[in-house]
Amino acid sequence: MPPEPPPPHTTPSASTFGFFYYFAVMTLSTSIRIVLRAAPNLLPAARNILQAARNILRATRILLPASLLFSACHSSTTSEPAPATDTPVAERHLPALKHNPETREHVKKEAITEYKVKTDNKLNDLYFAVRLYETQQTMKYLAKVEYEGLTGEDTVTLPDIGIPPHPVLQKGPEKYSCIIGLLDNNNAFRELKKVYVTPDGSELKIKNLKHYIVTEGYRLVPE
Repeated sequence: MPPEPPPPHTTPSASTFGFFYYFAVMTLSTSIRIVLRAAPNLLPAARNILQAARNILRATRILLPASLLFSACHSSTTSEPAPATDTPVAERHLPALKHNPETREHVKKEAITEYKVKTDNKLNDLYFAVRLYETQQTMKYLAKVEYEGLTGEDTVTLPDIGIPPHPVLQKGPEKYSCIIGLLDNNNAFRELKKVYVTPDGSELKIKNLKHYIVTEGYRLVPE
């Protein structure tokens, strides 16, 4: 048979040490008292030393029980730590995507936004211009563009990010260019298309820049 494991090592408590210390103080104090009574002819200096030692021991005897009581109370409240419990963190639930209605009740006839730049034609008052118009479909707009007699149209579809659509026109990198985009939920501009004039001024073109996917939390991710 395998040998029995040794008993667990235990450390004496503070109250056990205090009991033995209290017993030693009482014994020493009694011994000094007996010596003082049995030898009344001791030298005054030795008698004073013994008397002072006895007074110290008497004070220790009075304070020791209070310290033992405090130690016992402290150990009873702190010896067993409270079991740790994990507080579950509440899961963050994003609100469900609230789509815009597919159609508009009222379609504005005038352009909702416009970008234009006067051309260098000195004979006529001509512009490079881009205008956006609402359509019956909420997320679709009609872009009408022009440049010195050249005209064109294109449909611009905005991603549905759960808020009313906000199309925006911004200046492009070239002199006669415009970026069609929208503002997302953080008011950041997201580009969609670019309208521009070729360097020789003979053509007016529209180029797709980016397409987006709407993810959780209405975030836009380029395809």
